[in-house]
Amino acid sequence: MPTTNQLIRKGRKAPRKKVSTPGLKSGQGRKARTAAPQRRGVCTRVYTATPKKPNSALRKVAAATSMLESLAASTSSEIAAA
Repeated sequence: MPTTNQLIRKGRKAPRKKVSTPGLKSGQGRKARTAAPQRRGVCTRVYTATPKKPNSALRKVAAATSMLESLAASTSSEIAAA
């Protein structure tokens, strides 16, 4: 607990807000964090899978659809409709 004098000298720091989607941000450590819209996607399925013959483990796998795929699908359906 800080003393009154320490609070007068330094004050309190506001807590930093956590990003709800850290995987959509690019950059590591002190680098600038910029948006990476090509990484945006929707997780469709989360499951475990086993690798091929000589290896054995349970691997956690997430199937996701990217925004680029959905954009390509919507534009191709618009072209087909025209």
